[in-house]
Amino acid sequence: MPRGIIEKMVVRVYAQEHLFDATRDYRWQRVSRRLREQLGRASVYGADLLTLAEQTQLLRQIWSPTAPLGVEGRAYQSRKMYVTFEAEAEPHRWPVLPAGLYVDPNLHGTLAIPEPGGMVELELLDVASPLAKAGISLNPPLAQGGDAMMPNSPVPKGDGQAGGTSATLRLLWYGALPSQRAEYVVPMHGATTRWSGALMPGLVEIMASQPVVVRAALRQKTGPAFNLVQDPVYLRLYEVGAGQALAFDIAHVGAQPTFWRVDLRQALPTVADPAMVRYELVDEQGDVVRQGVLPVPALRSRYDWRVSSSLFPEWVSEPAHYAFVLPAKVVKVRLRAETPLLVAAYTRPPDLPRSVRAPEDYQPDRPGAGRQPFWFPVLPVDAPTLLQEARSALIVVQSRPPEIDPDILAGRYDWQDYTPEGPWRGRYLLNPRDPETPLRVQALGSVFRPVSAGVPTALHFQGPPGRSTVEPILLVLRKSAAPSAVRVAVDGVIVHSSVIAVHRASIRLPPLPVGRHTLTVTAAQPGRWLISNAGADENSVIRRLAYLLDEQPLEFVYAKTTAGEETLTGVLQGPFGATERRRLRVRIGIDHAALLGPARRLTAREWRYDLRPDLRQAIPVLDTPH
Repeated sequence: MPRGIIEKMVVRVYAQEHLFDATRDYRWQRVSRRLREQLGRASVYGADLLTLAEQTQLLRQIWSPTAPLGVEGRAYQSRKMYVTFEAEAEPHRWPVLPAGLYVDPNLHGTLAIPEPGGMVELELLDVASPLAKAGISLNPPLAQGGDAMMPNSPVPKGDGQAGGTSATLRLLWYGALPSQRAEYVVPMHGATTRWSGALMPGLVEIMASQPVVVRAALRQKTGPAFNLVQDPVYLRLYEVGAGQALAFDIAHVGAQPTFWRVDLRQALPTVADPAMVRYELVDEQGDVVRQGVLPVPALRSRYDWRVSSSLFPEWVSEPAHYAFVLPAKVVKVRLRAETPLLVAAYTRPPDLPRSVRAPEDYQPDRPGAGRQPFWFPVLPVDAPTLLQEARSALIVVQSRPPEIDPDILAGRYDWQDYTPEGPWRGRYLLNPRDPETPLRVQALGSVFRPVSAGVPTALHFQGPPGRSTVEPILLVLRKSAAPSAVRVAVDGVIVHSSVIAVHRASIRLPPLPVGRHTLTVTAAQPGRWLISNAGADENSVIRRLAYLLDEQPLEFVYAKTTAGEETLTGVLQGPFGATERRRLRVRIGIDHAALLGPARRLTAREWRYDLRPDLRQAIPVLDTPH
């Protein structure tokens, strides 16, 4: 390239100003707004909320243009230069929404109702109009007939209208039991709508037909009302995509295996249904011990959203959970994907006992509850560099409503009772039965419904499948042990006659044909009578065999028979009226020597329960003198 000769040059010289008079705050106002924002960008308060001292310190960093010596036109020539970034204009700002819980047609909100419940007061603020004026659309909406992540969305309506129809709010309340559900529909009227209702402890899911900000307070019998809308809970995730692998170091306690879990999410703008992640388990020599593919469905989350400056809000998919038991030879996990995905990883020492407070820890999450998490987050390799490269994201997460399995609600499941190994002692208990749960055929012999003495009662007796006869059991619960003559008749024929002199008695009736019969119980002394194999009503009880637990532990042999999840449940019942909390330790013998996974969940080897007694109702114990 030939060398040229510079004949003329345009030069602008800057010199740093020295500001000595800090009392003249007008100097800050004379600076262009663009420069004020540039100087104040390091402050969390922004340029408009800086103190005079902060403004003075920032003004001392200004470099101002300086004119050359001499006379213009002789010693130098001045020229005007026009630059577009010096133009003053009002910057684009997102509207500031009122304080509260934001809900729209695609984003649900959840509120935890602590014990013992109370009067919930909601204030519903319509924010569709300010969002529409700012040109913000609900992007992306839910696809017709599904929850897939799709682009484009109409601009929301305002003034209590959604798409030309009256805007409404739906409140779904979830209690502790699967049958404890309630729904409330709240029509929106104008810019502000108020609603109040008495709710028991549980979780409230809020769904709106247009953008709404919800303010919620709980009033109880004692104490002041408190805010149910808590500060947002943030979760940081890291990005994996084409040509950008993500690695996690695996820490082991000695030679023990390590529990490890990864949560994978999709995020806009690139969406695949499903996206695929390849995982590689690497040993100390760098060899891949195992590799596989993890699918990530594009199921848009109704509860979580990504913090973003470009979308309001920016949607993410529901997390796909995958858990592994990694042996000591696995020291690193690598993830690769062609589609950009967001990743969060967790670990748990295998011998760390799982501490649970019941019923507190089975209630919806509330900040400051102090419960022990099952999983603990871990950072990827070189996490600070990933932050600098903008390969991370913050999302806001909420508590989820309980998962509802329709098969369980319909009574379609296998149930098996277990008997302890070795010698044991036990008693039958009569626990109240949830009337909303379906009556399973397998439980007909354990469910008892009340009958009135001296009154003929028409009943439909049922037995096990394939049996044409049934042998019902009649129970009597009395407050006195005085002798009492008892006579039982079926269809007018006496089938049992005796004298009982105990508080509780069990009478097995002779075989009866399956079908409708009329039962008549006659007794000389009052008592509570219950019959089995005759269906259930709202006052029915279920008989369970309970085993005595003292200093000697109870051991149960359980064989897992399916590849999916299986649930083990237990009930601890103590003397009625005892108020002290009880401690229970459960150890599970699991062989974690081999590599396991991917699985949806893992089970801890030891569980430590801190149990609060339930004093609501005394439970009858059979075969006892009182």
